Amino acid sequence: MCGVRTIPTEPNTTNIRACFEENVLRFGGRWRIMLPMQAAQTTATSAITRVAQQFELPIEQAQIEACGSLAEWVAPAAAKLGLTRFADAGDLADNLMGPAICLTAHIGAECRSVADIGAGSGALGLAIGLLRPDLSVSLLDRGERVCHFIDLAAKRFGLANCNTVCADMRTGASGGGKYDMVAARALDSGDELVGELAALAAKGGRIAVFGTSSRKCLPPGLVQEIHQETNVVGLWLDIYRVPQHQADGDCPQVR
Repeated sequence: MCGVRTIPTEPNTTNIRACFEENVLRFGGRWRIMLPMQAAQTTATSAITRVAQQFELPIEQAQIEACGSLAEWVAPAAAKLGLTRFADAGDLADNLMGPAICLTAHIGAECRSVADIGAGSGALGLAIGLLRPDLSVSLLDRGERVCHFIDLAAKRFGLANCNTVCADMRTGASGGGKYDMVAARALDSGDELVGELAALAAKGGRIAVFGTSSRKCLPPGLVQEIHQETNVVGLWLDIYRVPQHQADGDCPQVR
């Protein structure tokens, strides 16, 4: 057998030898045990299922499987383009789609439009669009390559309710707020992020921010409604309500 060293046989060791020859390869003069990768990896479908069960969300099995298929395609392709560090579908489903599921639980029937700011691989916004086909989901990113990739993914998986906006956050806000829900993750650690996101939200709309801590200070009038840990340890979801009318005054402290 090419590349496999013959192991001297001993009585009653035939099965052990066969297993050893199947799982041991020679690399640079050293021996390394090749363990089955499936045992260590989490499949995308099982990751989505676990999050749905953790937060007791009524997600249909067909949607779970569709999310899994989406993750299996997006993860390696986006990683190859440098759009995510999660090249494994299970990791992407757990770390990027899982938080999207947490957010979906807080998107009510009155919501009609959602914006995913700094879309990157598109996993967050595409997952929301898949789970809530009644929503219009805009994935905003300033990178043309990002937008082309997300457009391709949306078309491949029949997500007609998902569209891309190739612009940065400030340019995207130039036309005034128009989204019922604006979501962002890891764009900025400063408190000014919430104010910039508020410019994209409709009056009375909501802002969802994924981060490792809450904002210390909010723009006048914004009210924090949700502070919840997601399925990702240490990653929190904060949701704020945008006022119906412009508020004046100093920056209030968050509870």
